[in-house]
Amino acid sequence: MSSSKNKIHLLPEHLIDQIKAGEVIERPGSLLKEIIENSIDSGATKIEITVLNNGLDLIQIRDNGCGIEFEDLPLAFARHATSKISSFDEIYALNSFGFRGEALASISSISKIHCISSTTKDDLASEIKIEGGQVVYHGRKQSLPRGTELTIQNLFYNTPVRLKFIQSQASEKKYLKKIIFSFITSFPKVEFVLKFDEEEKEIFSSQMNVIDRVKSISPKIKDSYLYSNQMYDGLNFEILLIPKTFKPPYPFDYFFINSRMILDKQFHKVITQGILNHLGSDDFFYIGILNGDKRNIDINVHPNKTSVKCFEVSKILSLISSSIRELGAKKITIPEMKYVTDMTNQSQDLLMNSFNSNDVKTSNFEQHYNMEGVFSPHKSLLTEKSFNILWPDNEFFIHYELFGPYIFNAKILLKGFLEKKLKTSSPTTPLLVSLPFTKSKNLEEDVIILNKSGCEIENLNPSTIVLRGIPDWMSSMPIKEIFNFLLVHKDINNLNIIPSEWPNEAWEKMINEIGLSELIKMNIAFNIIDLVKKNKPR
Repeated sequence: MSSSKNKIHLLPEHLIDQIKAGEVIERPGSLLKEIIENSIDSGATKIEITVLNNGLDLIQIRDNGCGIEFEDLPLAFARHATSKISSFDEIYALNSFGFRGEALASISSISKIHCISSTTKDDLASEIKIEGGQVVYHGRKQSLPRGTELTIQNLFYNTPVRLKFIQSQASEKKYLKKIIFSFITSFPKVEFVLKFDEEEKEIFSSQMNVIDRVKSISPKIKDSYLYSNQMYDGLNFEILLIPKTFKPPYPFDYFFINSRMILDKQFHKVITQGILNHLGSDDFFYIGILNGDKRNIDINVHPNKTSVKCFEVSKILSLISSSIRELGAKKITIPEMKYVTDMTNQSQDLLMNSFNSNDVKTSNFEQHYNMEGVFSPHKSLLTEKSFNILWPDNEFFIHYELFGPYIFNAKILLKGFLEKKLKTSSPTTPLLVSLPFTKSKNLEEDVIILNKSGCEIENLNPSTIVLRGIPDWMSSMPIKEIFNFLLVHKDINNLNIIPSEWPNEAWEKMINEIGLSELIKMNIAFNIIDLVKKNKPR
């Protein structure tokens, strides 16, 4: 016999809303996210945000969007009421953030709300007041400029148990700023005005793109960032890396899919690990922006819509990895730190003035390179990091080692490096776009060796082979030119590259891989000071 206490009954609507609010509104930051999304969906080009006591006392947002008509205003705060979709299939072709019709209903059930909205259709503005989910006033007032002003006060006032789960003030403020700056970043053309408590207003004016937005927020960055923009098979991925040394006002990593901030451990791990592998340091903040067909991205996974399911995840991960590899081949210039990628006239004059010698002629270099006064043996000049590698021309480079400067023929060094690496097996990195090559005679044995080393080469037809993957150590190299050398010409003199355009780190990697002593034995590296002493006239 069951007691009346245990009888099954329907929950009242206000209690359902309060329970649902626990899913959607976990903390003030998640509330702020929902209402900024509504402003973006309304077509706003300016959004003003005011926050008191980390959102517990007040969150106010004012936008210049399309506004809400009088008869629709109560529905905006009703559960499962929305203007975004009318059928299930439309979820997979959304051009808006919201679609569930839950957020405002959940917010109104655990706070006190005052909303004023004005459209171009009405002469008067619409006004509504709601407390704990109950409408206490709905009427009209004198018209305001087009848009909506939403004021939310006393969050969780009627569910005080939720306040126990609010984190420290510093933690809540940090999360609020992370949410706000995610929209400031992903919508650079929208102007944002931000005010916390008694702090001065911060104005983030409209910008053309994400790079201009980041520069406007942190002017010291200037051009000291890395940027890649790649497209593949209907996907577009942009990534921006900012050195942490600049300490921007938003020290966060962001990943967006179709302008939505996504919290995904797999994507985050691929990006951070890729940065570490290809740039040798994780001392960067990143902003990753992925855009693709909405039908291949399922956002109907969790009420907060920060989790998604993607079709063909492997394709997305390959595109991300390829973009970061591209960044690894670039050089970043940070103010007050010198990086030399070419031998400038100023550097050359410094070196020539500090070292005075007669012509040095050697059988190896006399037709290619004039050794006169090109490098100073004075250690005080050469211990700077910026002088590790200098390019007197496009064919040779000078590298400073502990026991003096050495000169290298870049192409011969590359040939020695390739011969060594291709004898060992390495993990394969798939290419986003396969590369075809004309099949030459007696190529079968070379293809077997290359495939064992980590390449993925297949026969496409009797006259063509196709390269689908490369060893991971080759990712920063000009692949097409390298494989033209390996598969077609097989003559280092026909290798169509300009070595000085490669990053210095690539050449240092080759030197370290083979070893300086071995390179000297192979007549690839020559100590300049020894050459000068040996050939100096007596």
